[in-house]
Amino acid sequence: MTQKVTPENNSNTALNRYKYLLSTANPQEIEKAHEEAFASMSEKS
Repeated sequence: MTQKVTPENNSNTALNRYKYLLSTANPQEIEKAHEEAFASMSEKS
């Protein structure tokens, strides 16, 4: 049985993948990725 893709399911999937990333990735790489993401968001504002 396949699950219908809804915004809620998609958000849950993304959140679960992010939590997994946080628990397995190198802390310095996570920090760098967050810095780049926030810098990118600031430039667009």
